[in-house]
Amino acid sequence: MQRSEYEQFAKQANRIFLKGVEAVTPAKLIPGSLHLQGSHLRAGDKTYDLDNFKNIWVIGAGKASAAMGHYTEAILGDRITGGFIVTRYGSYCNLRRITVAEAGHPDPDTNSFLASEKIRHIAEAAQESDLVICLWSGGGSALMADSHEPVTADEYITANHLLVRCGATIREINTVRKHISATKGGQLAQLIWPATTINILISDVPGNETGVIASGPTLPDDSDFNEALSVIRRYDLW
Repeated sequence: MQRSEYEQFAKQANRIFLKGVEAVTPAKLIPGSLHLQGSHLRAGDKTYDLDNFKNIWVIGAGKASAAMGHYTEAILGDRITGGFIVTRYGSYCNLRRITVAEAGHPDPDTNSFLASEKIRHIAEAAQESDLVICLWSGGGSALMADSHEPVTADEYITANHLLVRCGATIREINTVRKHISATKGGQLAQLIWPATTINILISDVPGNETGVIASGPTLPDDSDFNEALSVIRRYDLW
């Protein structure tokens, strides 16, 4: 291949890449997922009458979650009662109705655990008459960190540090995270119930396994403790 041909190919490949990135930004995906007409909110293939809800809460975690919150506010405005979103350092944006915090990624830090407490508080306080909109994107597992007894916060951080550097796939990493956490793998959904939940996800996971994105706090978990243990043994982390 001649240099001119290579340069032309590289430019074309770059244009294709940028178009792909543009198609999955919150600016495109949120307005494409949420449509408000009067009091009726269409989310995917379901429609909700917002007048039937006492409160509307927005929670989320991930590298794109603050931007997702911005566009969610642009659609719902003052209908949002409040909420809490955690994103990585440098991705903060100021929202009117939703609190945004920053935390460590890919290694969780103190702010990651504080953010998880804030989100858990909203989930536990949600009533049957409330709607909880959940915004998840890649990075949410580290940014919303919590440990399940008898695992301590320090042990969780150590496990995360080993997992993200051992060569494990994102599914394998998040399988272990789910089983040392009190919110991941659908456990946050149990805290939100009986409130109504809407999930909006931006995937950075090969195959778009919804339960793997941000470790699926409000989605079904198809893994178990045996699978988590097999990951730990496979990469000699025991």
